[in-house]
Amino acid sequence: MNVRMVLLSALAVSTAAGTALGDGKIQINTLPGSSGFAGGGSGGAFKITHKAGWNGLYGGPGGSATTFLTFCVEQTGGEVFSSGQQLWTVISDKAVFGGGGGSGTPSSDPLSSRTALLYSMFRTGGSIAGYVVDGVTSYASGTITPSMLAAALQKAIWKSEGETAPIGSLAQVMYDWAHARTNGSMTDGVDDLPEFSGGKLGKVRVLQLWTHATLRDYDHRAQDQLTMIPLPNTAGLACAGLLVVPAIRRRPIAG
Repeated sequence: MNVRMVLLSALAVSTAAGTALGDGKIQINTLPGSSGFAGGGSGGAFKITHKAGWNGLYGGPGGSATTFLTFCVEQTGGEVFSSGQQLWTVISDKAVFGGGGGSGTPSSDPLSSRTALLYSMFRTGGSIAGYVVDGVTSYASGTITPSMLAAALQKAIWKSEGETAPIGSLAQVMYDWAHARTNGSMTDGVDDLPEFSGGKLGKVRVLQLWTHATLRDYDHRAQDQLTMIPLPNTAGLACAGLLVVPAIRRRPIAG
């Protein structure tokens, strides 16, 4: 038996902007109120658990070989899910059917580069506006707790996507940092990140959620989340601390 780390056939599919990747299936759960990045309220972080197909990379802060933490792309538009619900997925560069940045149509809400930068920093244990994610369940900056981080990050993401939720001071700091970092206006002497400039998304994408295995219409929409897709090579995956789901290849049995 030969165990390999594979990309669930997604490497054969184009990941260019505007191209949806193959369907998958996940379970989504809220986090217990006292658990790590549980933000409270109606937002993330949420835990995604692999069930089938291709749903992006696993691991990162609070994740494992078959799970990762995520945040809502949309806050308005009537899109919801229940904790523990199993849903079908499509990976894309846009949210669909709702949200403050869209108009209830399938193609009206492309992901913001600000959101992509914020989520990428979270998933890879990076620094957000000087606050450092340590890679497991804590956030190192004075009295800022993991739960406060998650709540503020969710609101900064919603603001980046044109949603209507009140943002708060910490979330505003995160939003302003991401805005300056993606439009080239940072003045802190640190190089801007070209993979998130000019509308680029780096390796972050929308994980569209659907309540039906094949129907992709208004009546079967759910609240879209965030995911990450592979880096160009396996060394990049290891450096980012992100995982793909292992697959088992059985050797033929000699007759």
